[in-house]
Amino acid sequence: MPRYNPDLTRVQAGIPLLPKGDFEFSVNEGKTFSRQSTDPATQETKDVYGIQYNLQVMSGSDDSFIGKIIPLQIYAHAGDAALSIGKRFVMAALGFALNDEANFNEKYADGDWNFDTEDQILGDMWSSVIGTRVAASTDQKVDKRDHTRMNQVFNWRPI
Repeated sequence: MPRYNPDLTRVQAGIPLLPKGDFEFSVNEGKTFSRQSTDPATQETKDVYGIQYNLQVMSGSDDSFIGKIIPLQIYAHAGDAALSIGKRFVMAALGFALNDEANFNEKYADGDWNFDTEDQILGDMWSSVIGTRVAASTDQKVDKRDHTRMNQVFNWRPI
């Protein structure tokens, strides 16, 4: 059996929560996800799926976060409200401000928005976000379903 020597000092032990401020990110990787999730309030189990991008902090209000990786998940199973949040990120990454949504819709109406969680395939539109840079004002809020957790809040904007 081969010998491995992973260096755990080079990786993050958890997902950092960014403080209230302004940050710039590089979109480094995108992949699909699919898993079962249990709602802590109702104990209902459901399929959860979407796309996760790994964002690297490039600059911001707090220099201690530069270089950190922040996973951003766009949930596709939860309907229009969740997709709307993801759309704001994609629009900003592709250079569109929120008030320019009509132009975004016109330009990408025929885009390939498909994804396959089994084969880890992203349609062209999801892949086009990888390698871009995006800015956001950040904050934190208490999770509505699990009051022991904090959620990251992003207000996305193009660079």
